[in-house]
Amino acid sequence: MSQASSKDVVQKLFREAFPRFALGSAPLIDNVSSHLSVTAEEASQVIHAVHSLSRHVVHRGLTSAEQILSVFPDDFHQNLKNLLTKILLDNVSAWRSEAQNTSISLPRLVDMDWLVDIKTSSDSVTKMAVPTCLLNMKV
Repeated sequence: MSQASSKDVVQKLFREAFPRFALGSAPLIDNVSSHLSVTAEEASQVIHAVHSLSRHVVHRGLTSAEQILSVFPDDFHQNLKNLLTKILLDNVSAWRSEAQNTSISLPRLVDMDWLVDIKTSSDSVTKMAVPTCLLNMKV
């Protein structure tokens, strides 16, 4: 990626490599191969690495620069590490939403509202002693 002509090329690579269908995509491999001046096999490896890195950041919930920087080895190119961290930080919230919306999972609780109701007057004393709990859950 240090051979990329601009930062925009790297940003575009990250955006296009995140979805699952990006792995093995011939048009994406050709595009990366031409922009980075590498072979198709190397482009495929770059796409796989970018996909894995972005998925790791999203699924681990890394939301700060320090957390993302800790993923890279100490001897990693400093400028490239900073660029990748910035790109990941800029996209992590959108990617997290995309991953949640496209994955098959158990229902998620969106909202909950509750109320405890105690009768203050009744014909029977026993009815007054029984509180009623109302629970409204939005899934």
